[in-house]
Amino acid sequence: MEDPRGRFLCERCERRYREGGGDCPHCDEEPLLDLADDDVLEMLAEYDWKREQSWMGTMLVVGGVPGMFVAVVLMFLMDVPQRQAKWVALLLVGAVVGTARLVAPPKKKSPRSPKRRIRPWHLVLVSTPLIVLLTVALAWVASAMSPAPPEWSGQPPEAPPQAPVAVHWPGIEDELPASMVGAEADALMAAAWVAHDAGEETLAATLASYAVAQDETVCSLYDLSRLTAADFRIDTATYWLQRAALEEGVEAALAHQDADLLSLRLMWRWRKLSPFLVEAEQYRAARVH
Repeated sequence: MEDPRGRFLCERCERRYREGGGDCPHCDEEPLLDLADDDVLEMLAEYDWKREQSWMGTMLVVGGVPGMFVAVVLMFLMDVPQRQAKWVALLLVGAVVGTARLVAPPKKKSPRSPKRRIRPWHLVLVSTPLIVLLTVALAWVASAMSPAPPEWSGQPPEAPPQAPVAVHWPGIEDELPASMVGAEADALMAAAWVAHDAGEETLAATLASYAVAQDETVCSLYDLSRLTAADFRIDTATYWLQRAALEEGVEAALAHQDADLLSLRLMWRWRKLSPFLVEAEQYRAARVH
């Protein structure tokens, strides 16, 4: 049965005509295609298939590249366990490809599926997972800027809590500046604070490491954690912070607000460190004082 819209198709504008034999009246030099011709139908079907595969391939890249980037960031910068990071990346890729599939040309029994044109709502659908991911990332950063420590309920712990993150002090990581060679621990520590106040965090962390190597009592363990966290030396900062909580005592509320510890609060491990600091504070408050 002949299509009531006509058997002649303009491939560019998709208008149908009952009479053919020439060009489309609305498109310059665009010949009308006879849909009763099997060769034409085969050509159009192949063209539609290639267009859909190209669209899906593009969206796979759109989802895959951010997915891999997110996995790397989560695993190596935010300390998220590999399994969770992998699933977040896979969900991102699946969401992008899935939404792209929604706007791909539908598979119809008719010989010619509609030609897809990228419309604003298509882009909104495909970009939605990326927007959601960005929103979650911003919310994560915002929560790390000024989080509240968990509330403690019940009696103080009878035994000191165990450090939740197994890290060790890596020792001296950088070379001491020539001008500070031979300086005493106090002088190195004073120079470290000057560098910290000037925003030279790498120099400050290096000087503090050399000072501690000479005399571990040259400054508080909590301050050592601050200096190294400000330079994104996550393991070193974690080591000093856990020791400070157990040996000196750390005010959990202060650690949750300290700007120097922001790099630690952005890490996945903070989910373990946060309750640990509260528990250690409660233990010391009941046993030490």
